[in-house]
Amino acid sequence: MKSLTILAVLLLGTSACGGESAACVIPPCVMSIAVAVTVNSSVTGTPIAGSFVQPTGGGQLPCTQAAESTCRVPGGGGTYELDIGAPGYQTVHRSVTVSSTAPDAPCGCHLADTKQISVALAPAT
Repeated sequence: MKSLTILAVLLLGTSACGGESAACVIPPCVMSIAVAVTVNSSVTGTPIAGSFVQPTGGGQLPCTQAAESTCRVPGGGGTYELDIGAPGYQTVHRSVTVSSTAPDAPCGCHLADTKQISVALAPAT
């Protein structure tokens, strides 16, 4: 009976936040994606295997490799200083300012308005 009570409390404590695509549990709110970076070769225009984004003061975030190479930086609103690179390519620096939404009722989540950027990396010389 105790586990059934806990399950009922967990289900009742869940509420929608940030529209249809996001949800949060009180607490905490779901972590939104602040920046989505598409990384391609400046020579071929194709995705680069092993590409990464490194936020200032944070560890490297690997990019997914599918039809395109996309790196996702989690976080809320603010300014992000990003180093974007790949093995055999020059690393570039980008400063990206991300806005956030007002807290969404009923859970009070602040969600980032995801900023999409594209970067074409040149081969290392």
